[in-house]
Amino acid sequence: MFTTDARLRSGSYTVLDDPKHVFGFQHVVPIFNRKVIAAEGPGFAQTINALSARLTTRAMQKLNAAVDIDKDSPEKAARAFLRANGLR
Repeated sequence: MFTTDARLRSGSYTVLDDPKHVFGFQHVVPIFNRKVIAAEGPGFAQTINALSARLTTRAMQKLNAAVDIDKDSPEKAARAFLRANGLR
């Protein structure tokens, strides 16, 4: 199970502390070709950074739950997330 697993939103599981930091992080890291960034302009990187800042573990759990549990399409879940975060 990953920390972004949708099932963690169900309340049926308890996430344990990791005081020895045995488990790795699951951060979102956007990677783009420099040509794409140059073609899209400086606002593109700002938009991607704004999005990345909002993709917390809890947010990704919620997005995964919308798709895996609620059976929303990934597109519908993404659009709702963008609207809720003032990004669309």
